[in-house]
Amino acid sequence: MDSLGDALAVAQDRSRLVEDQARLVAAGIHSRRRAADELGVQDPETEFERWLEEEQEAGKES
Repeated sequence: MDSLGDALAVAQDRSRLVEDQARLVAAGIHSRRRAADELGVQDPETEFERWLEEEQEAGKES
């Protein structure tokens, strides 16, 4: 496989992993923090705090 083919395969694998994690979170099988960790986020706790802040702000705007 050439480098373009390799890049496409990696992108498809990453997309699949993201989709799988979204489904697991939506089904309540595991947490957003766990999904972030599985996706390689360096600091899942901080990322969760950012998400929570955004959700709270969005709730205020509604």
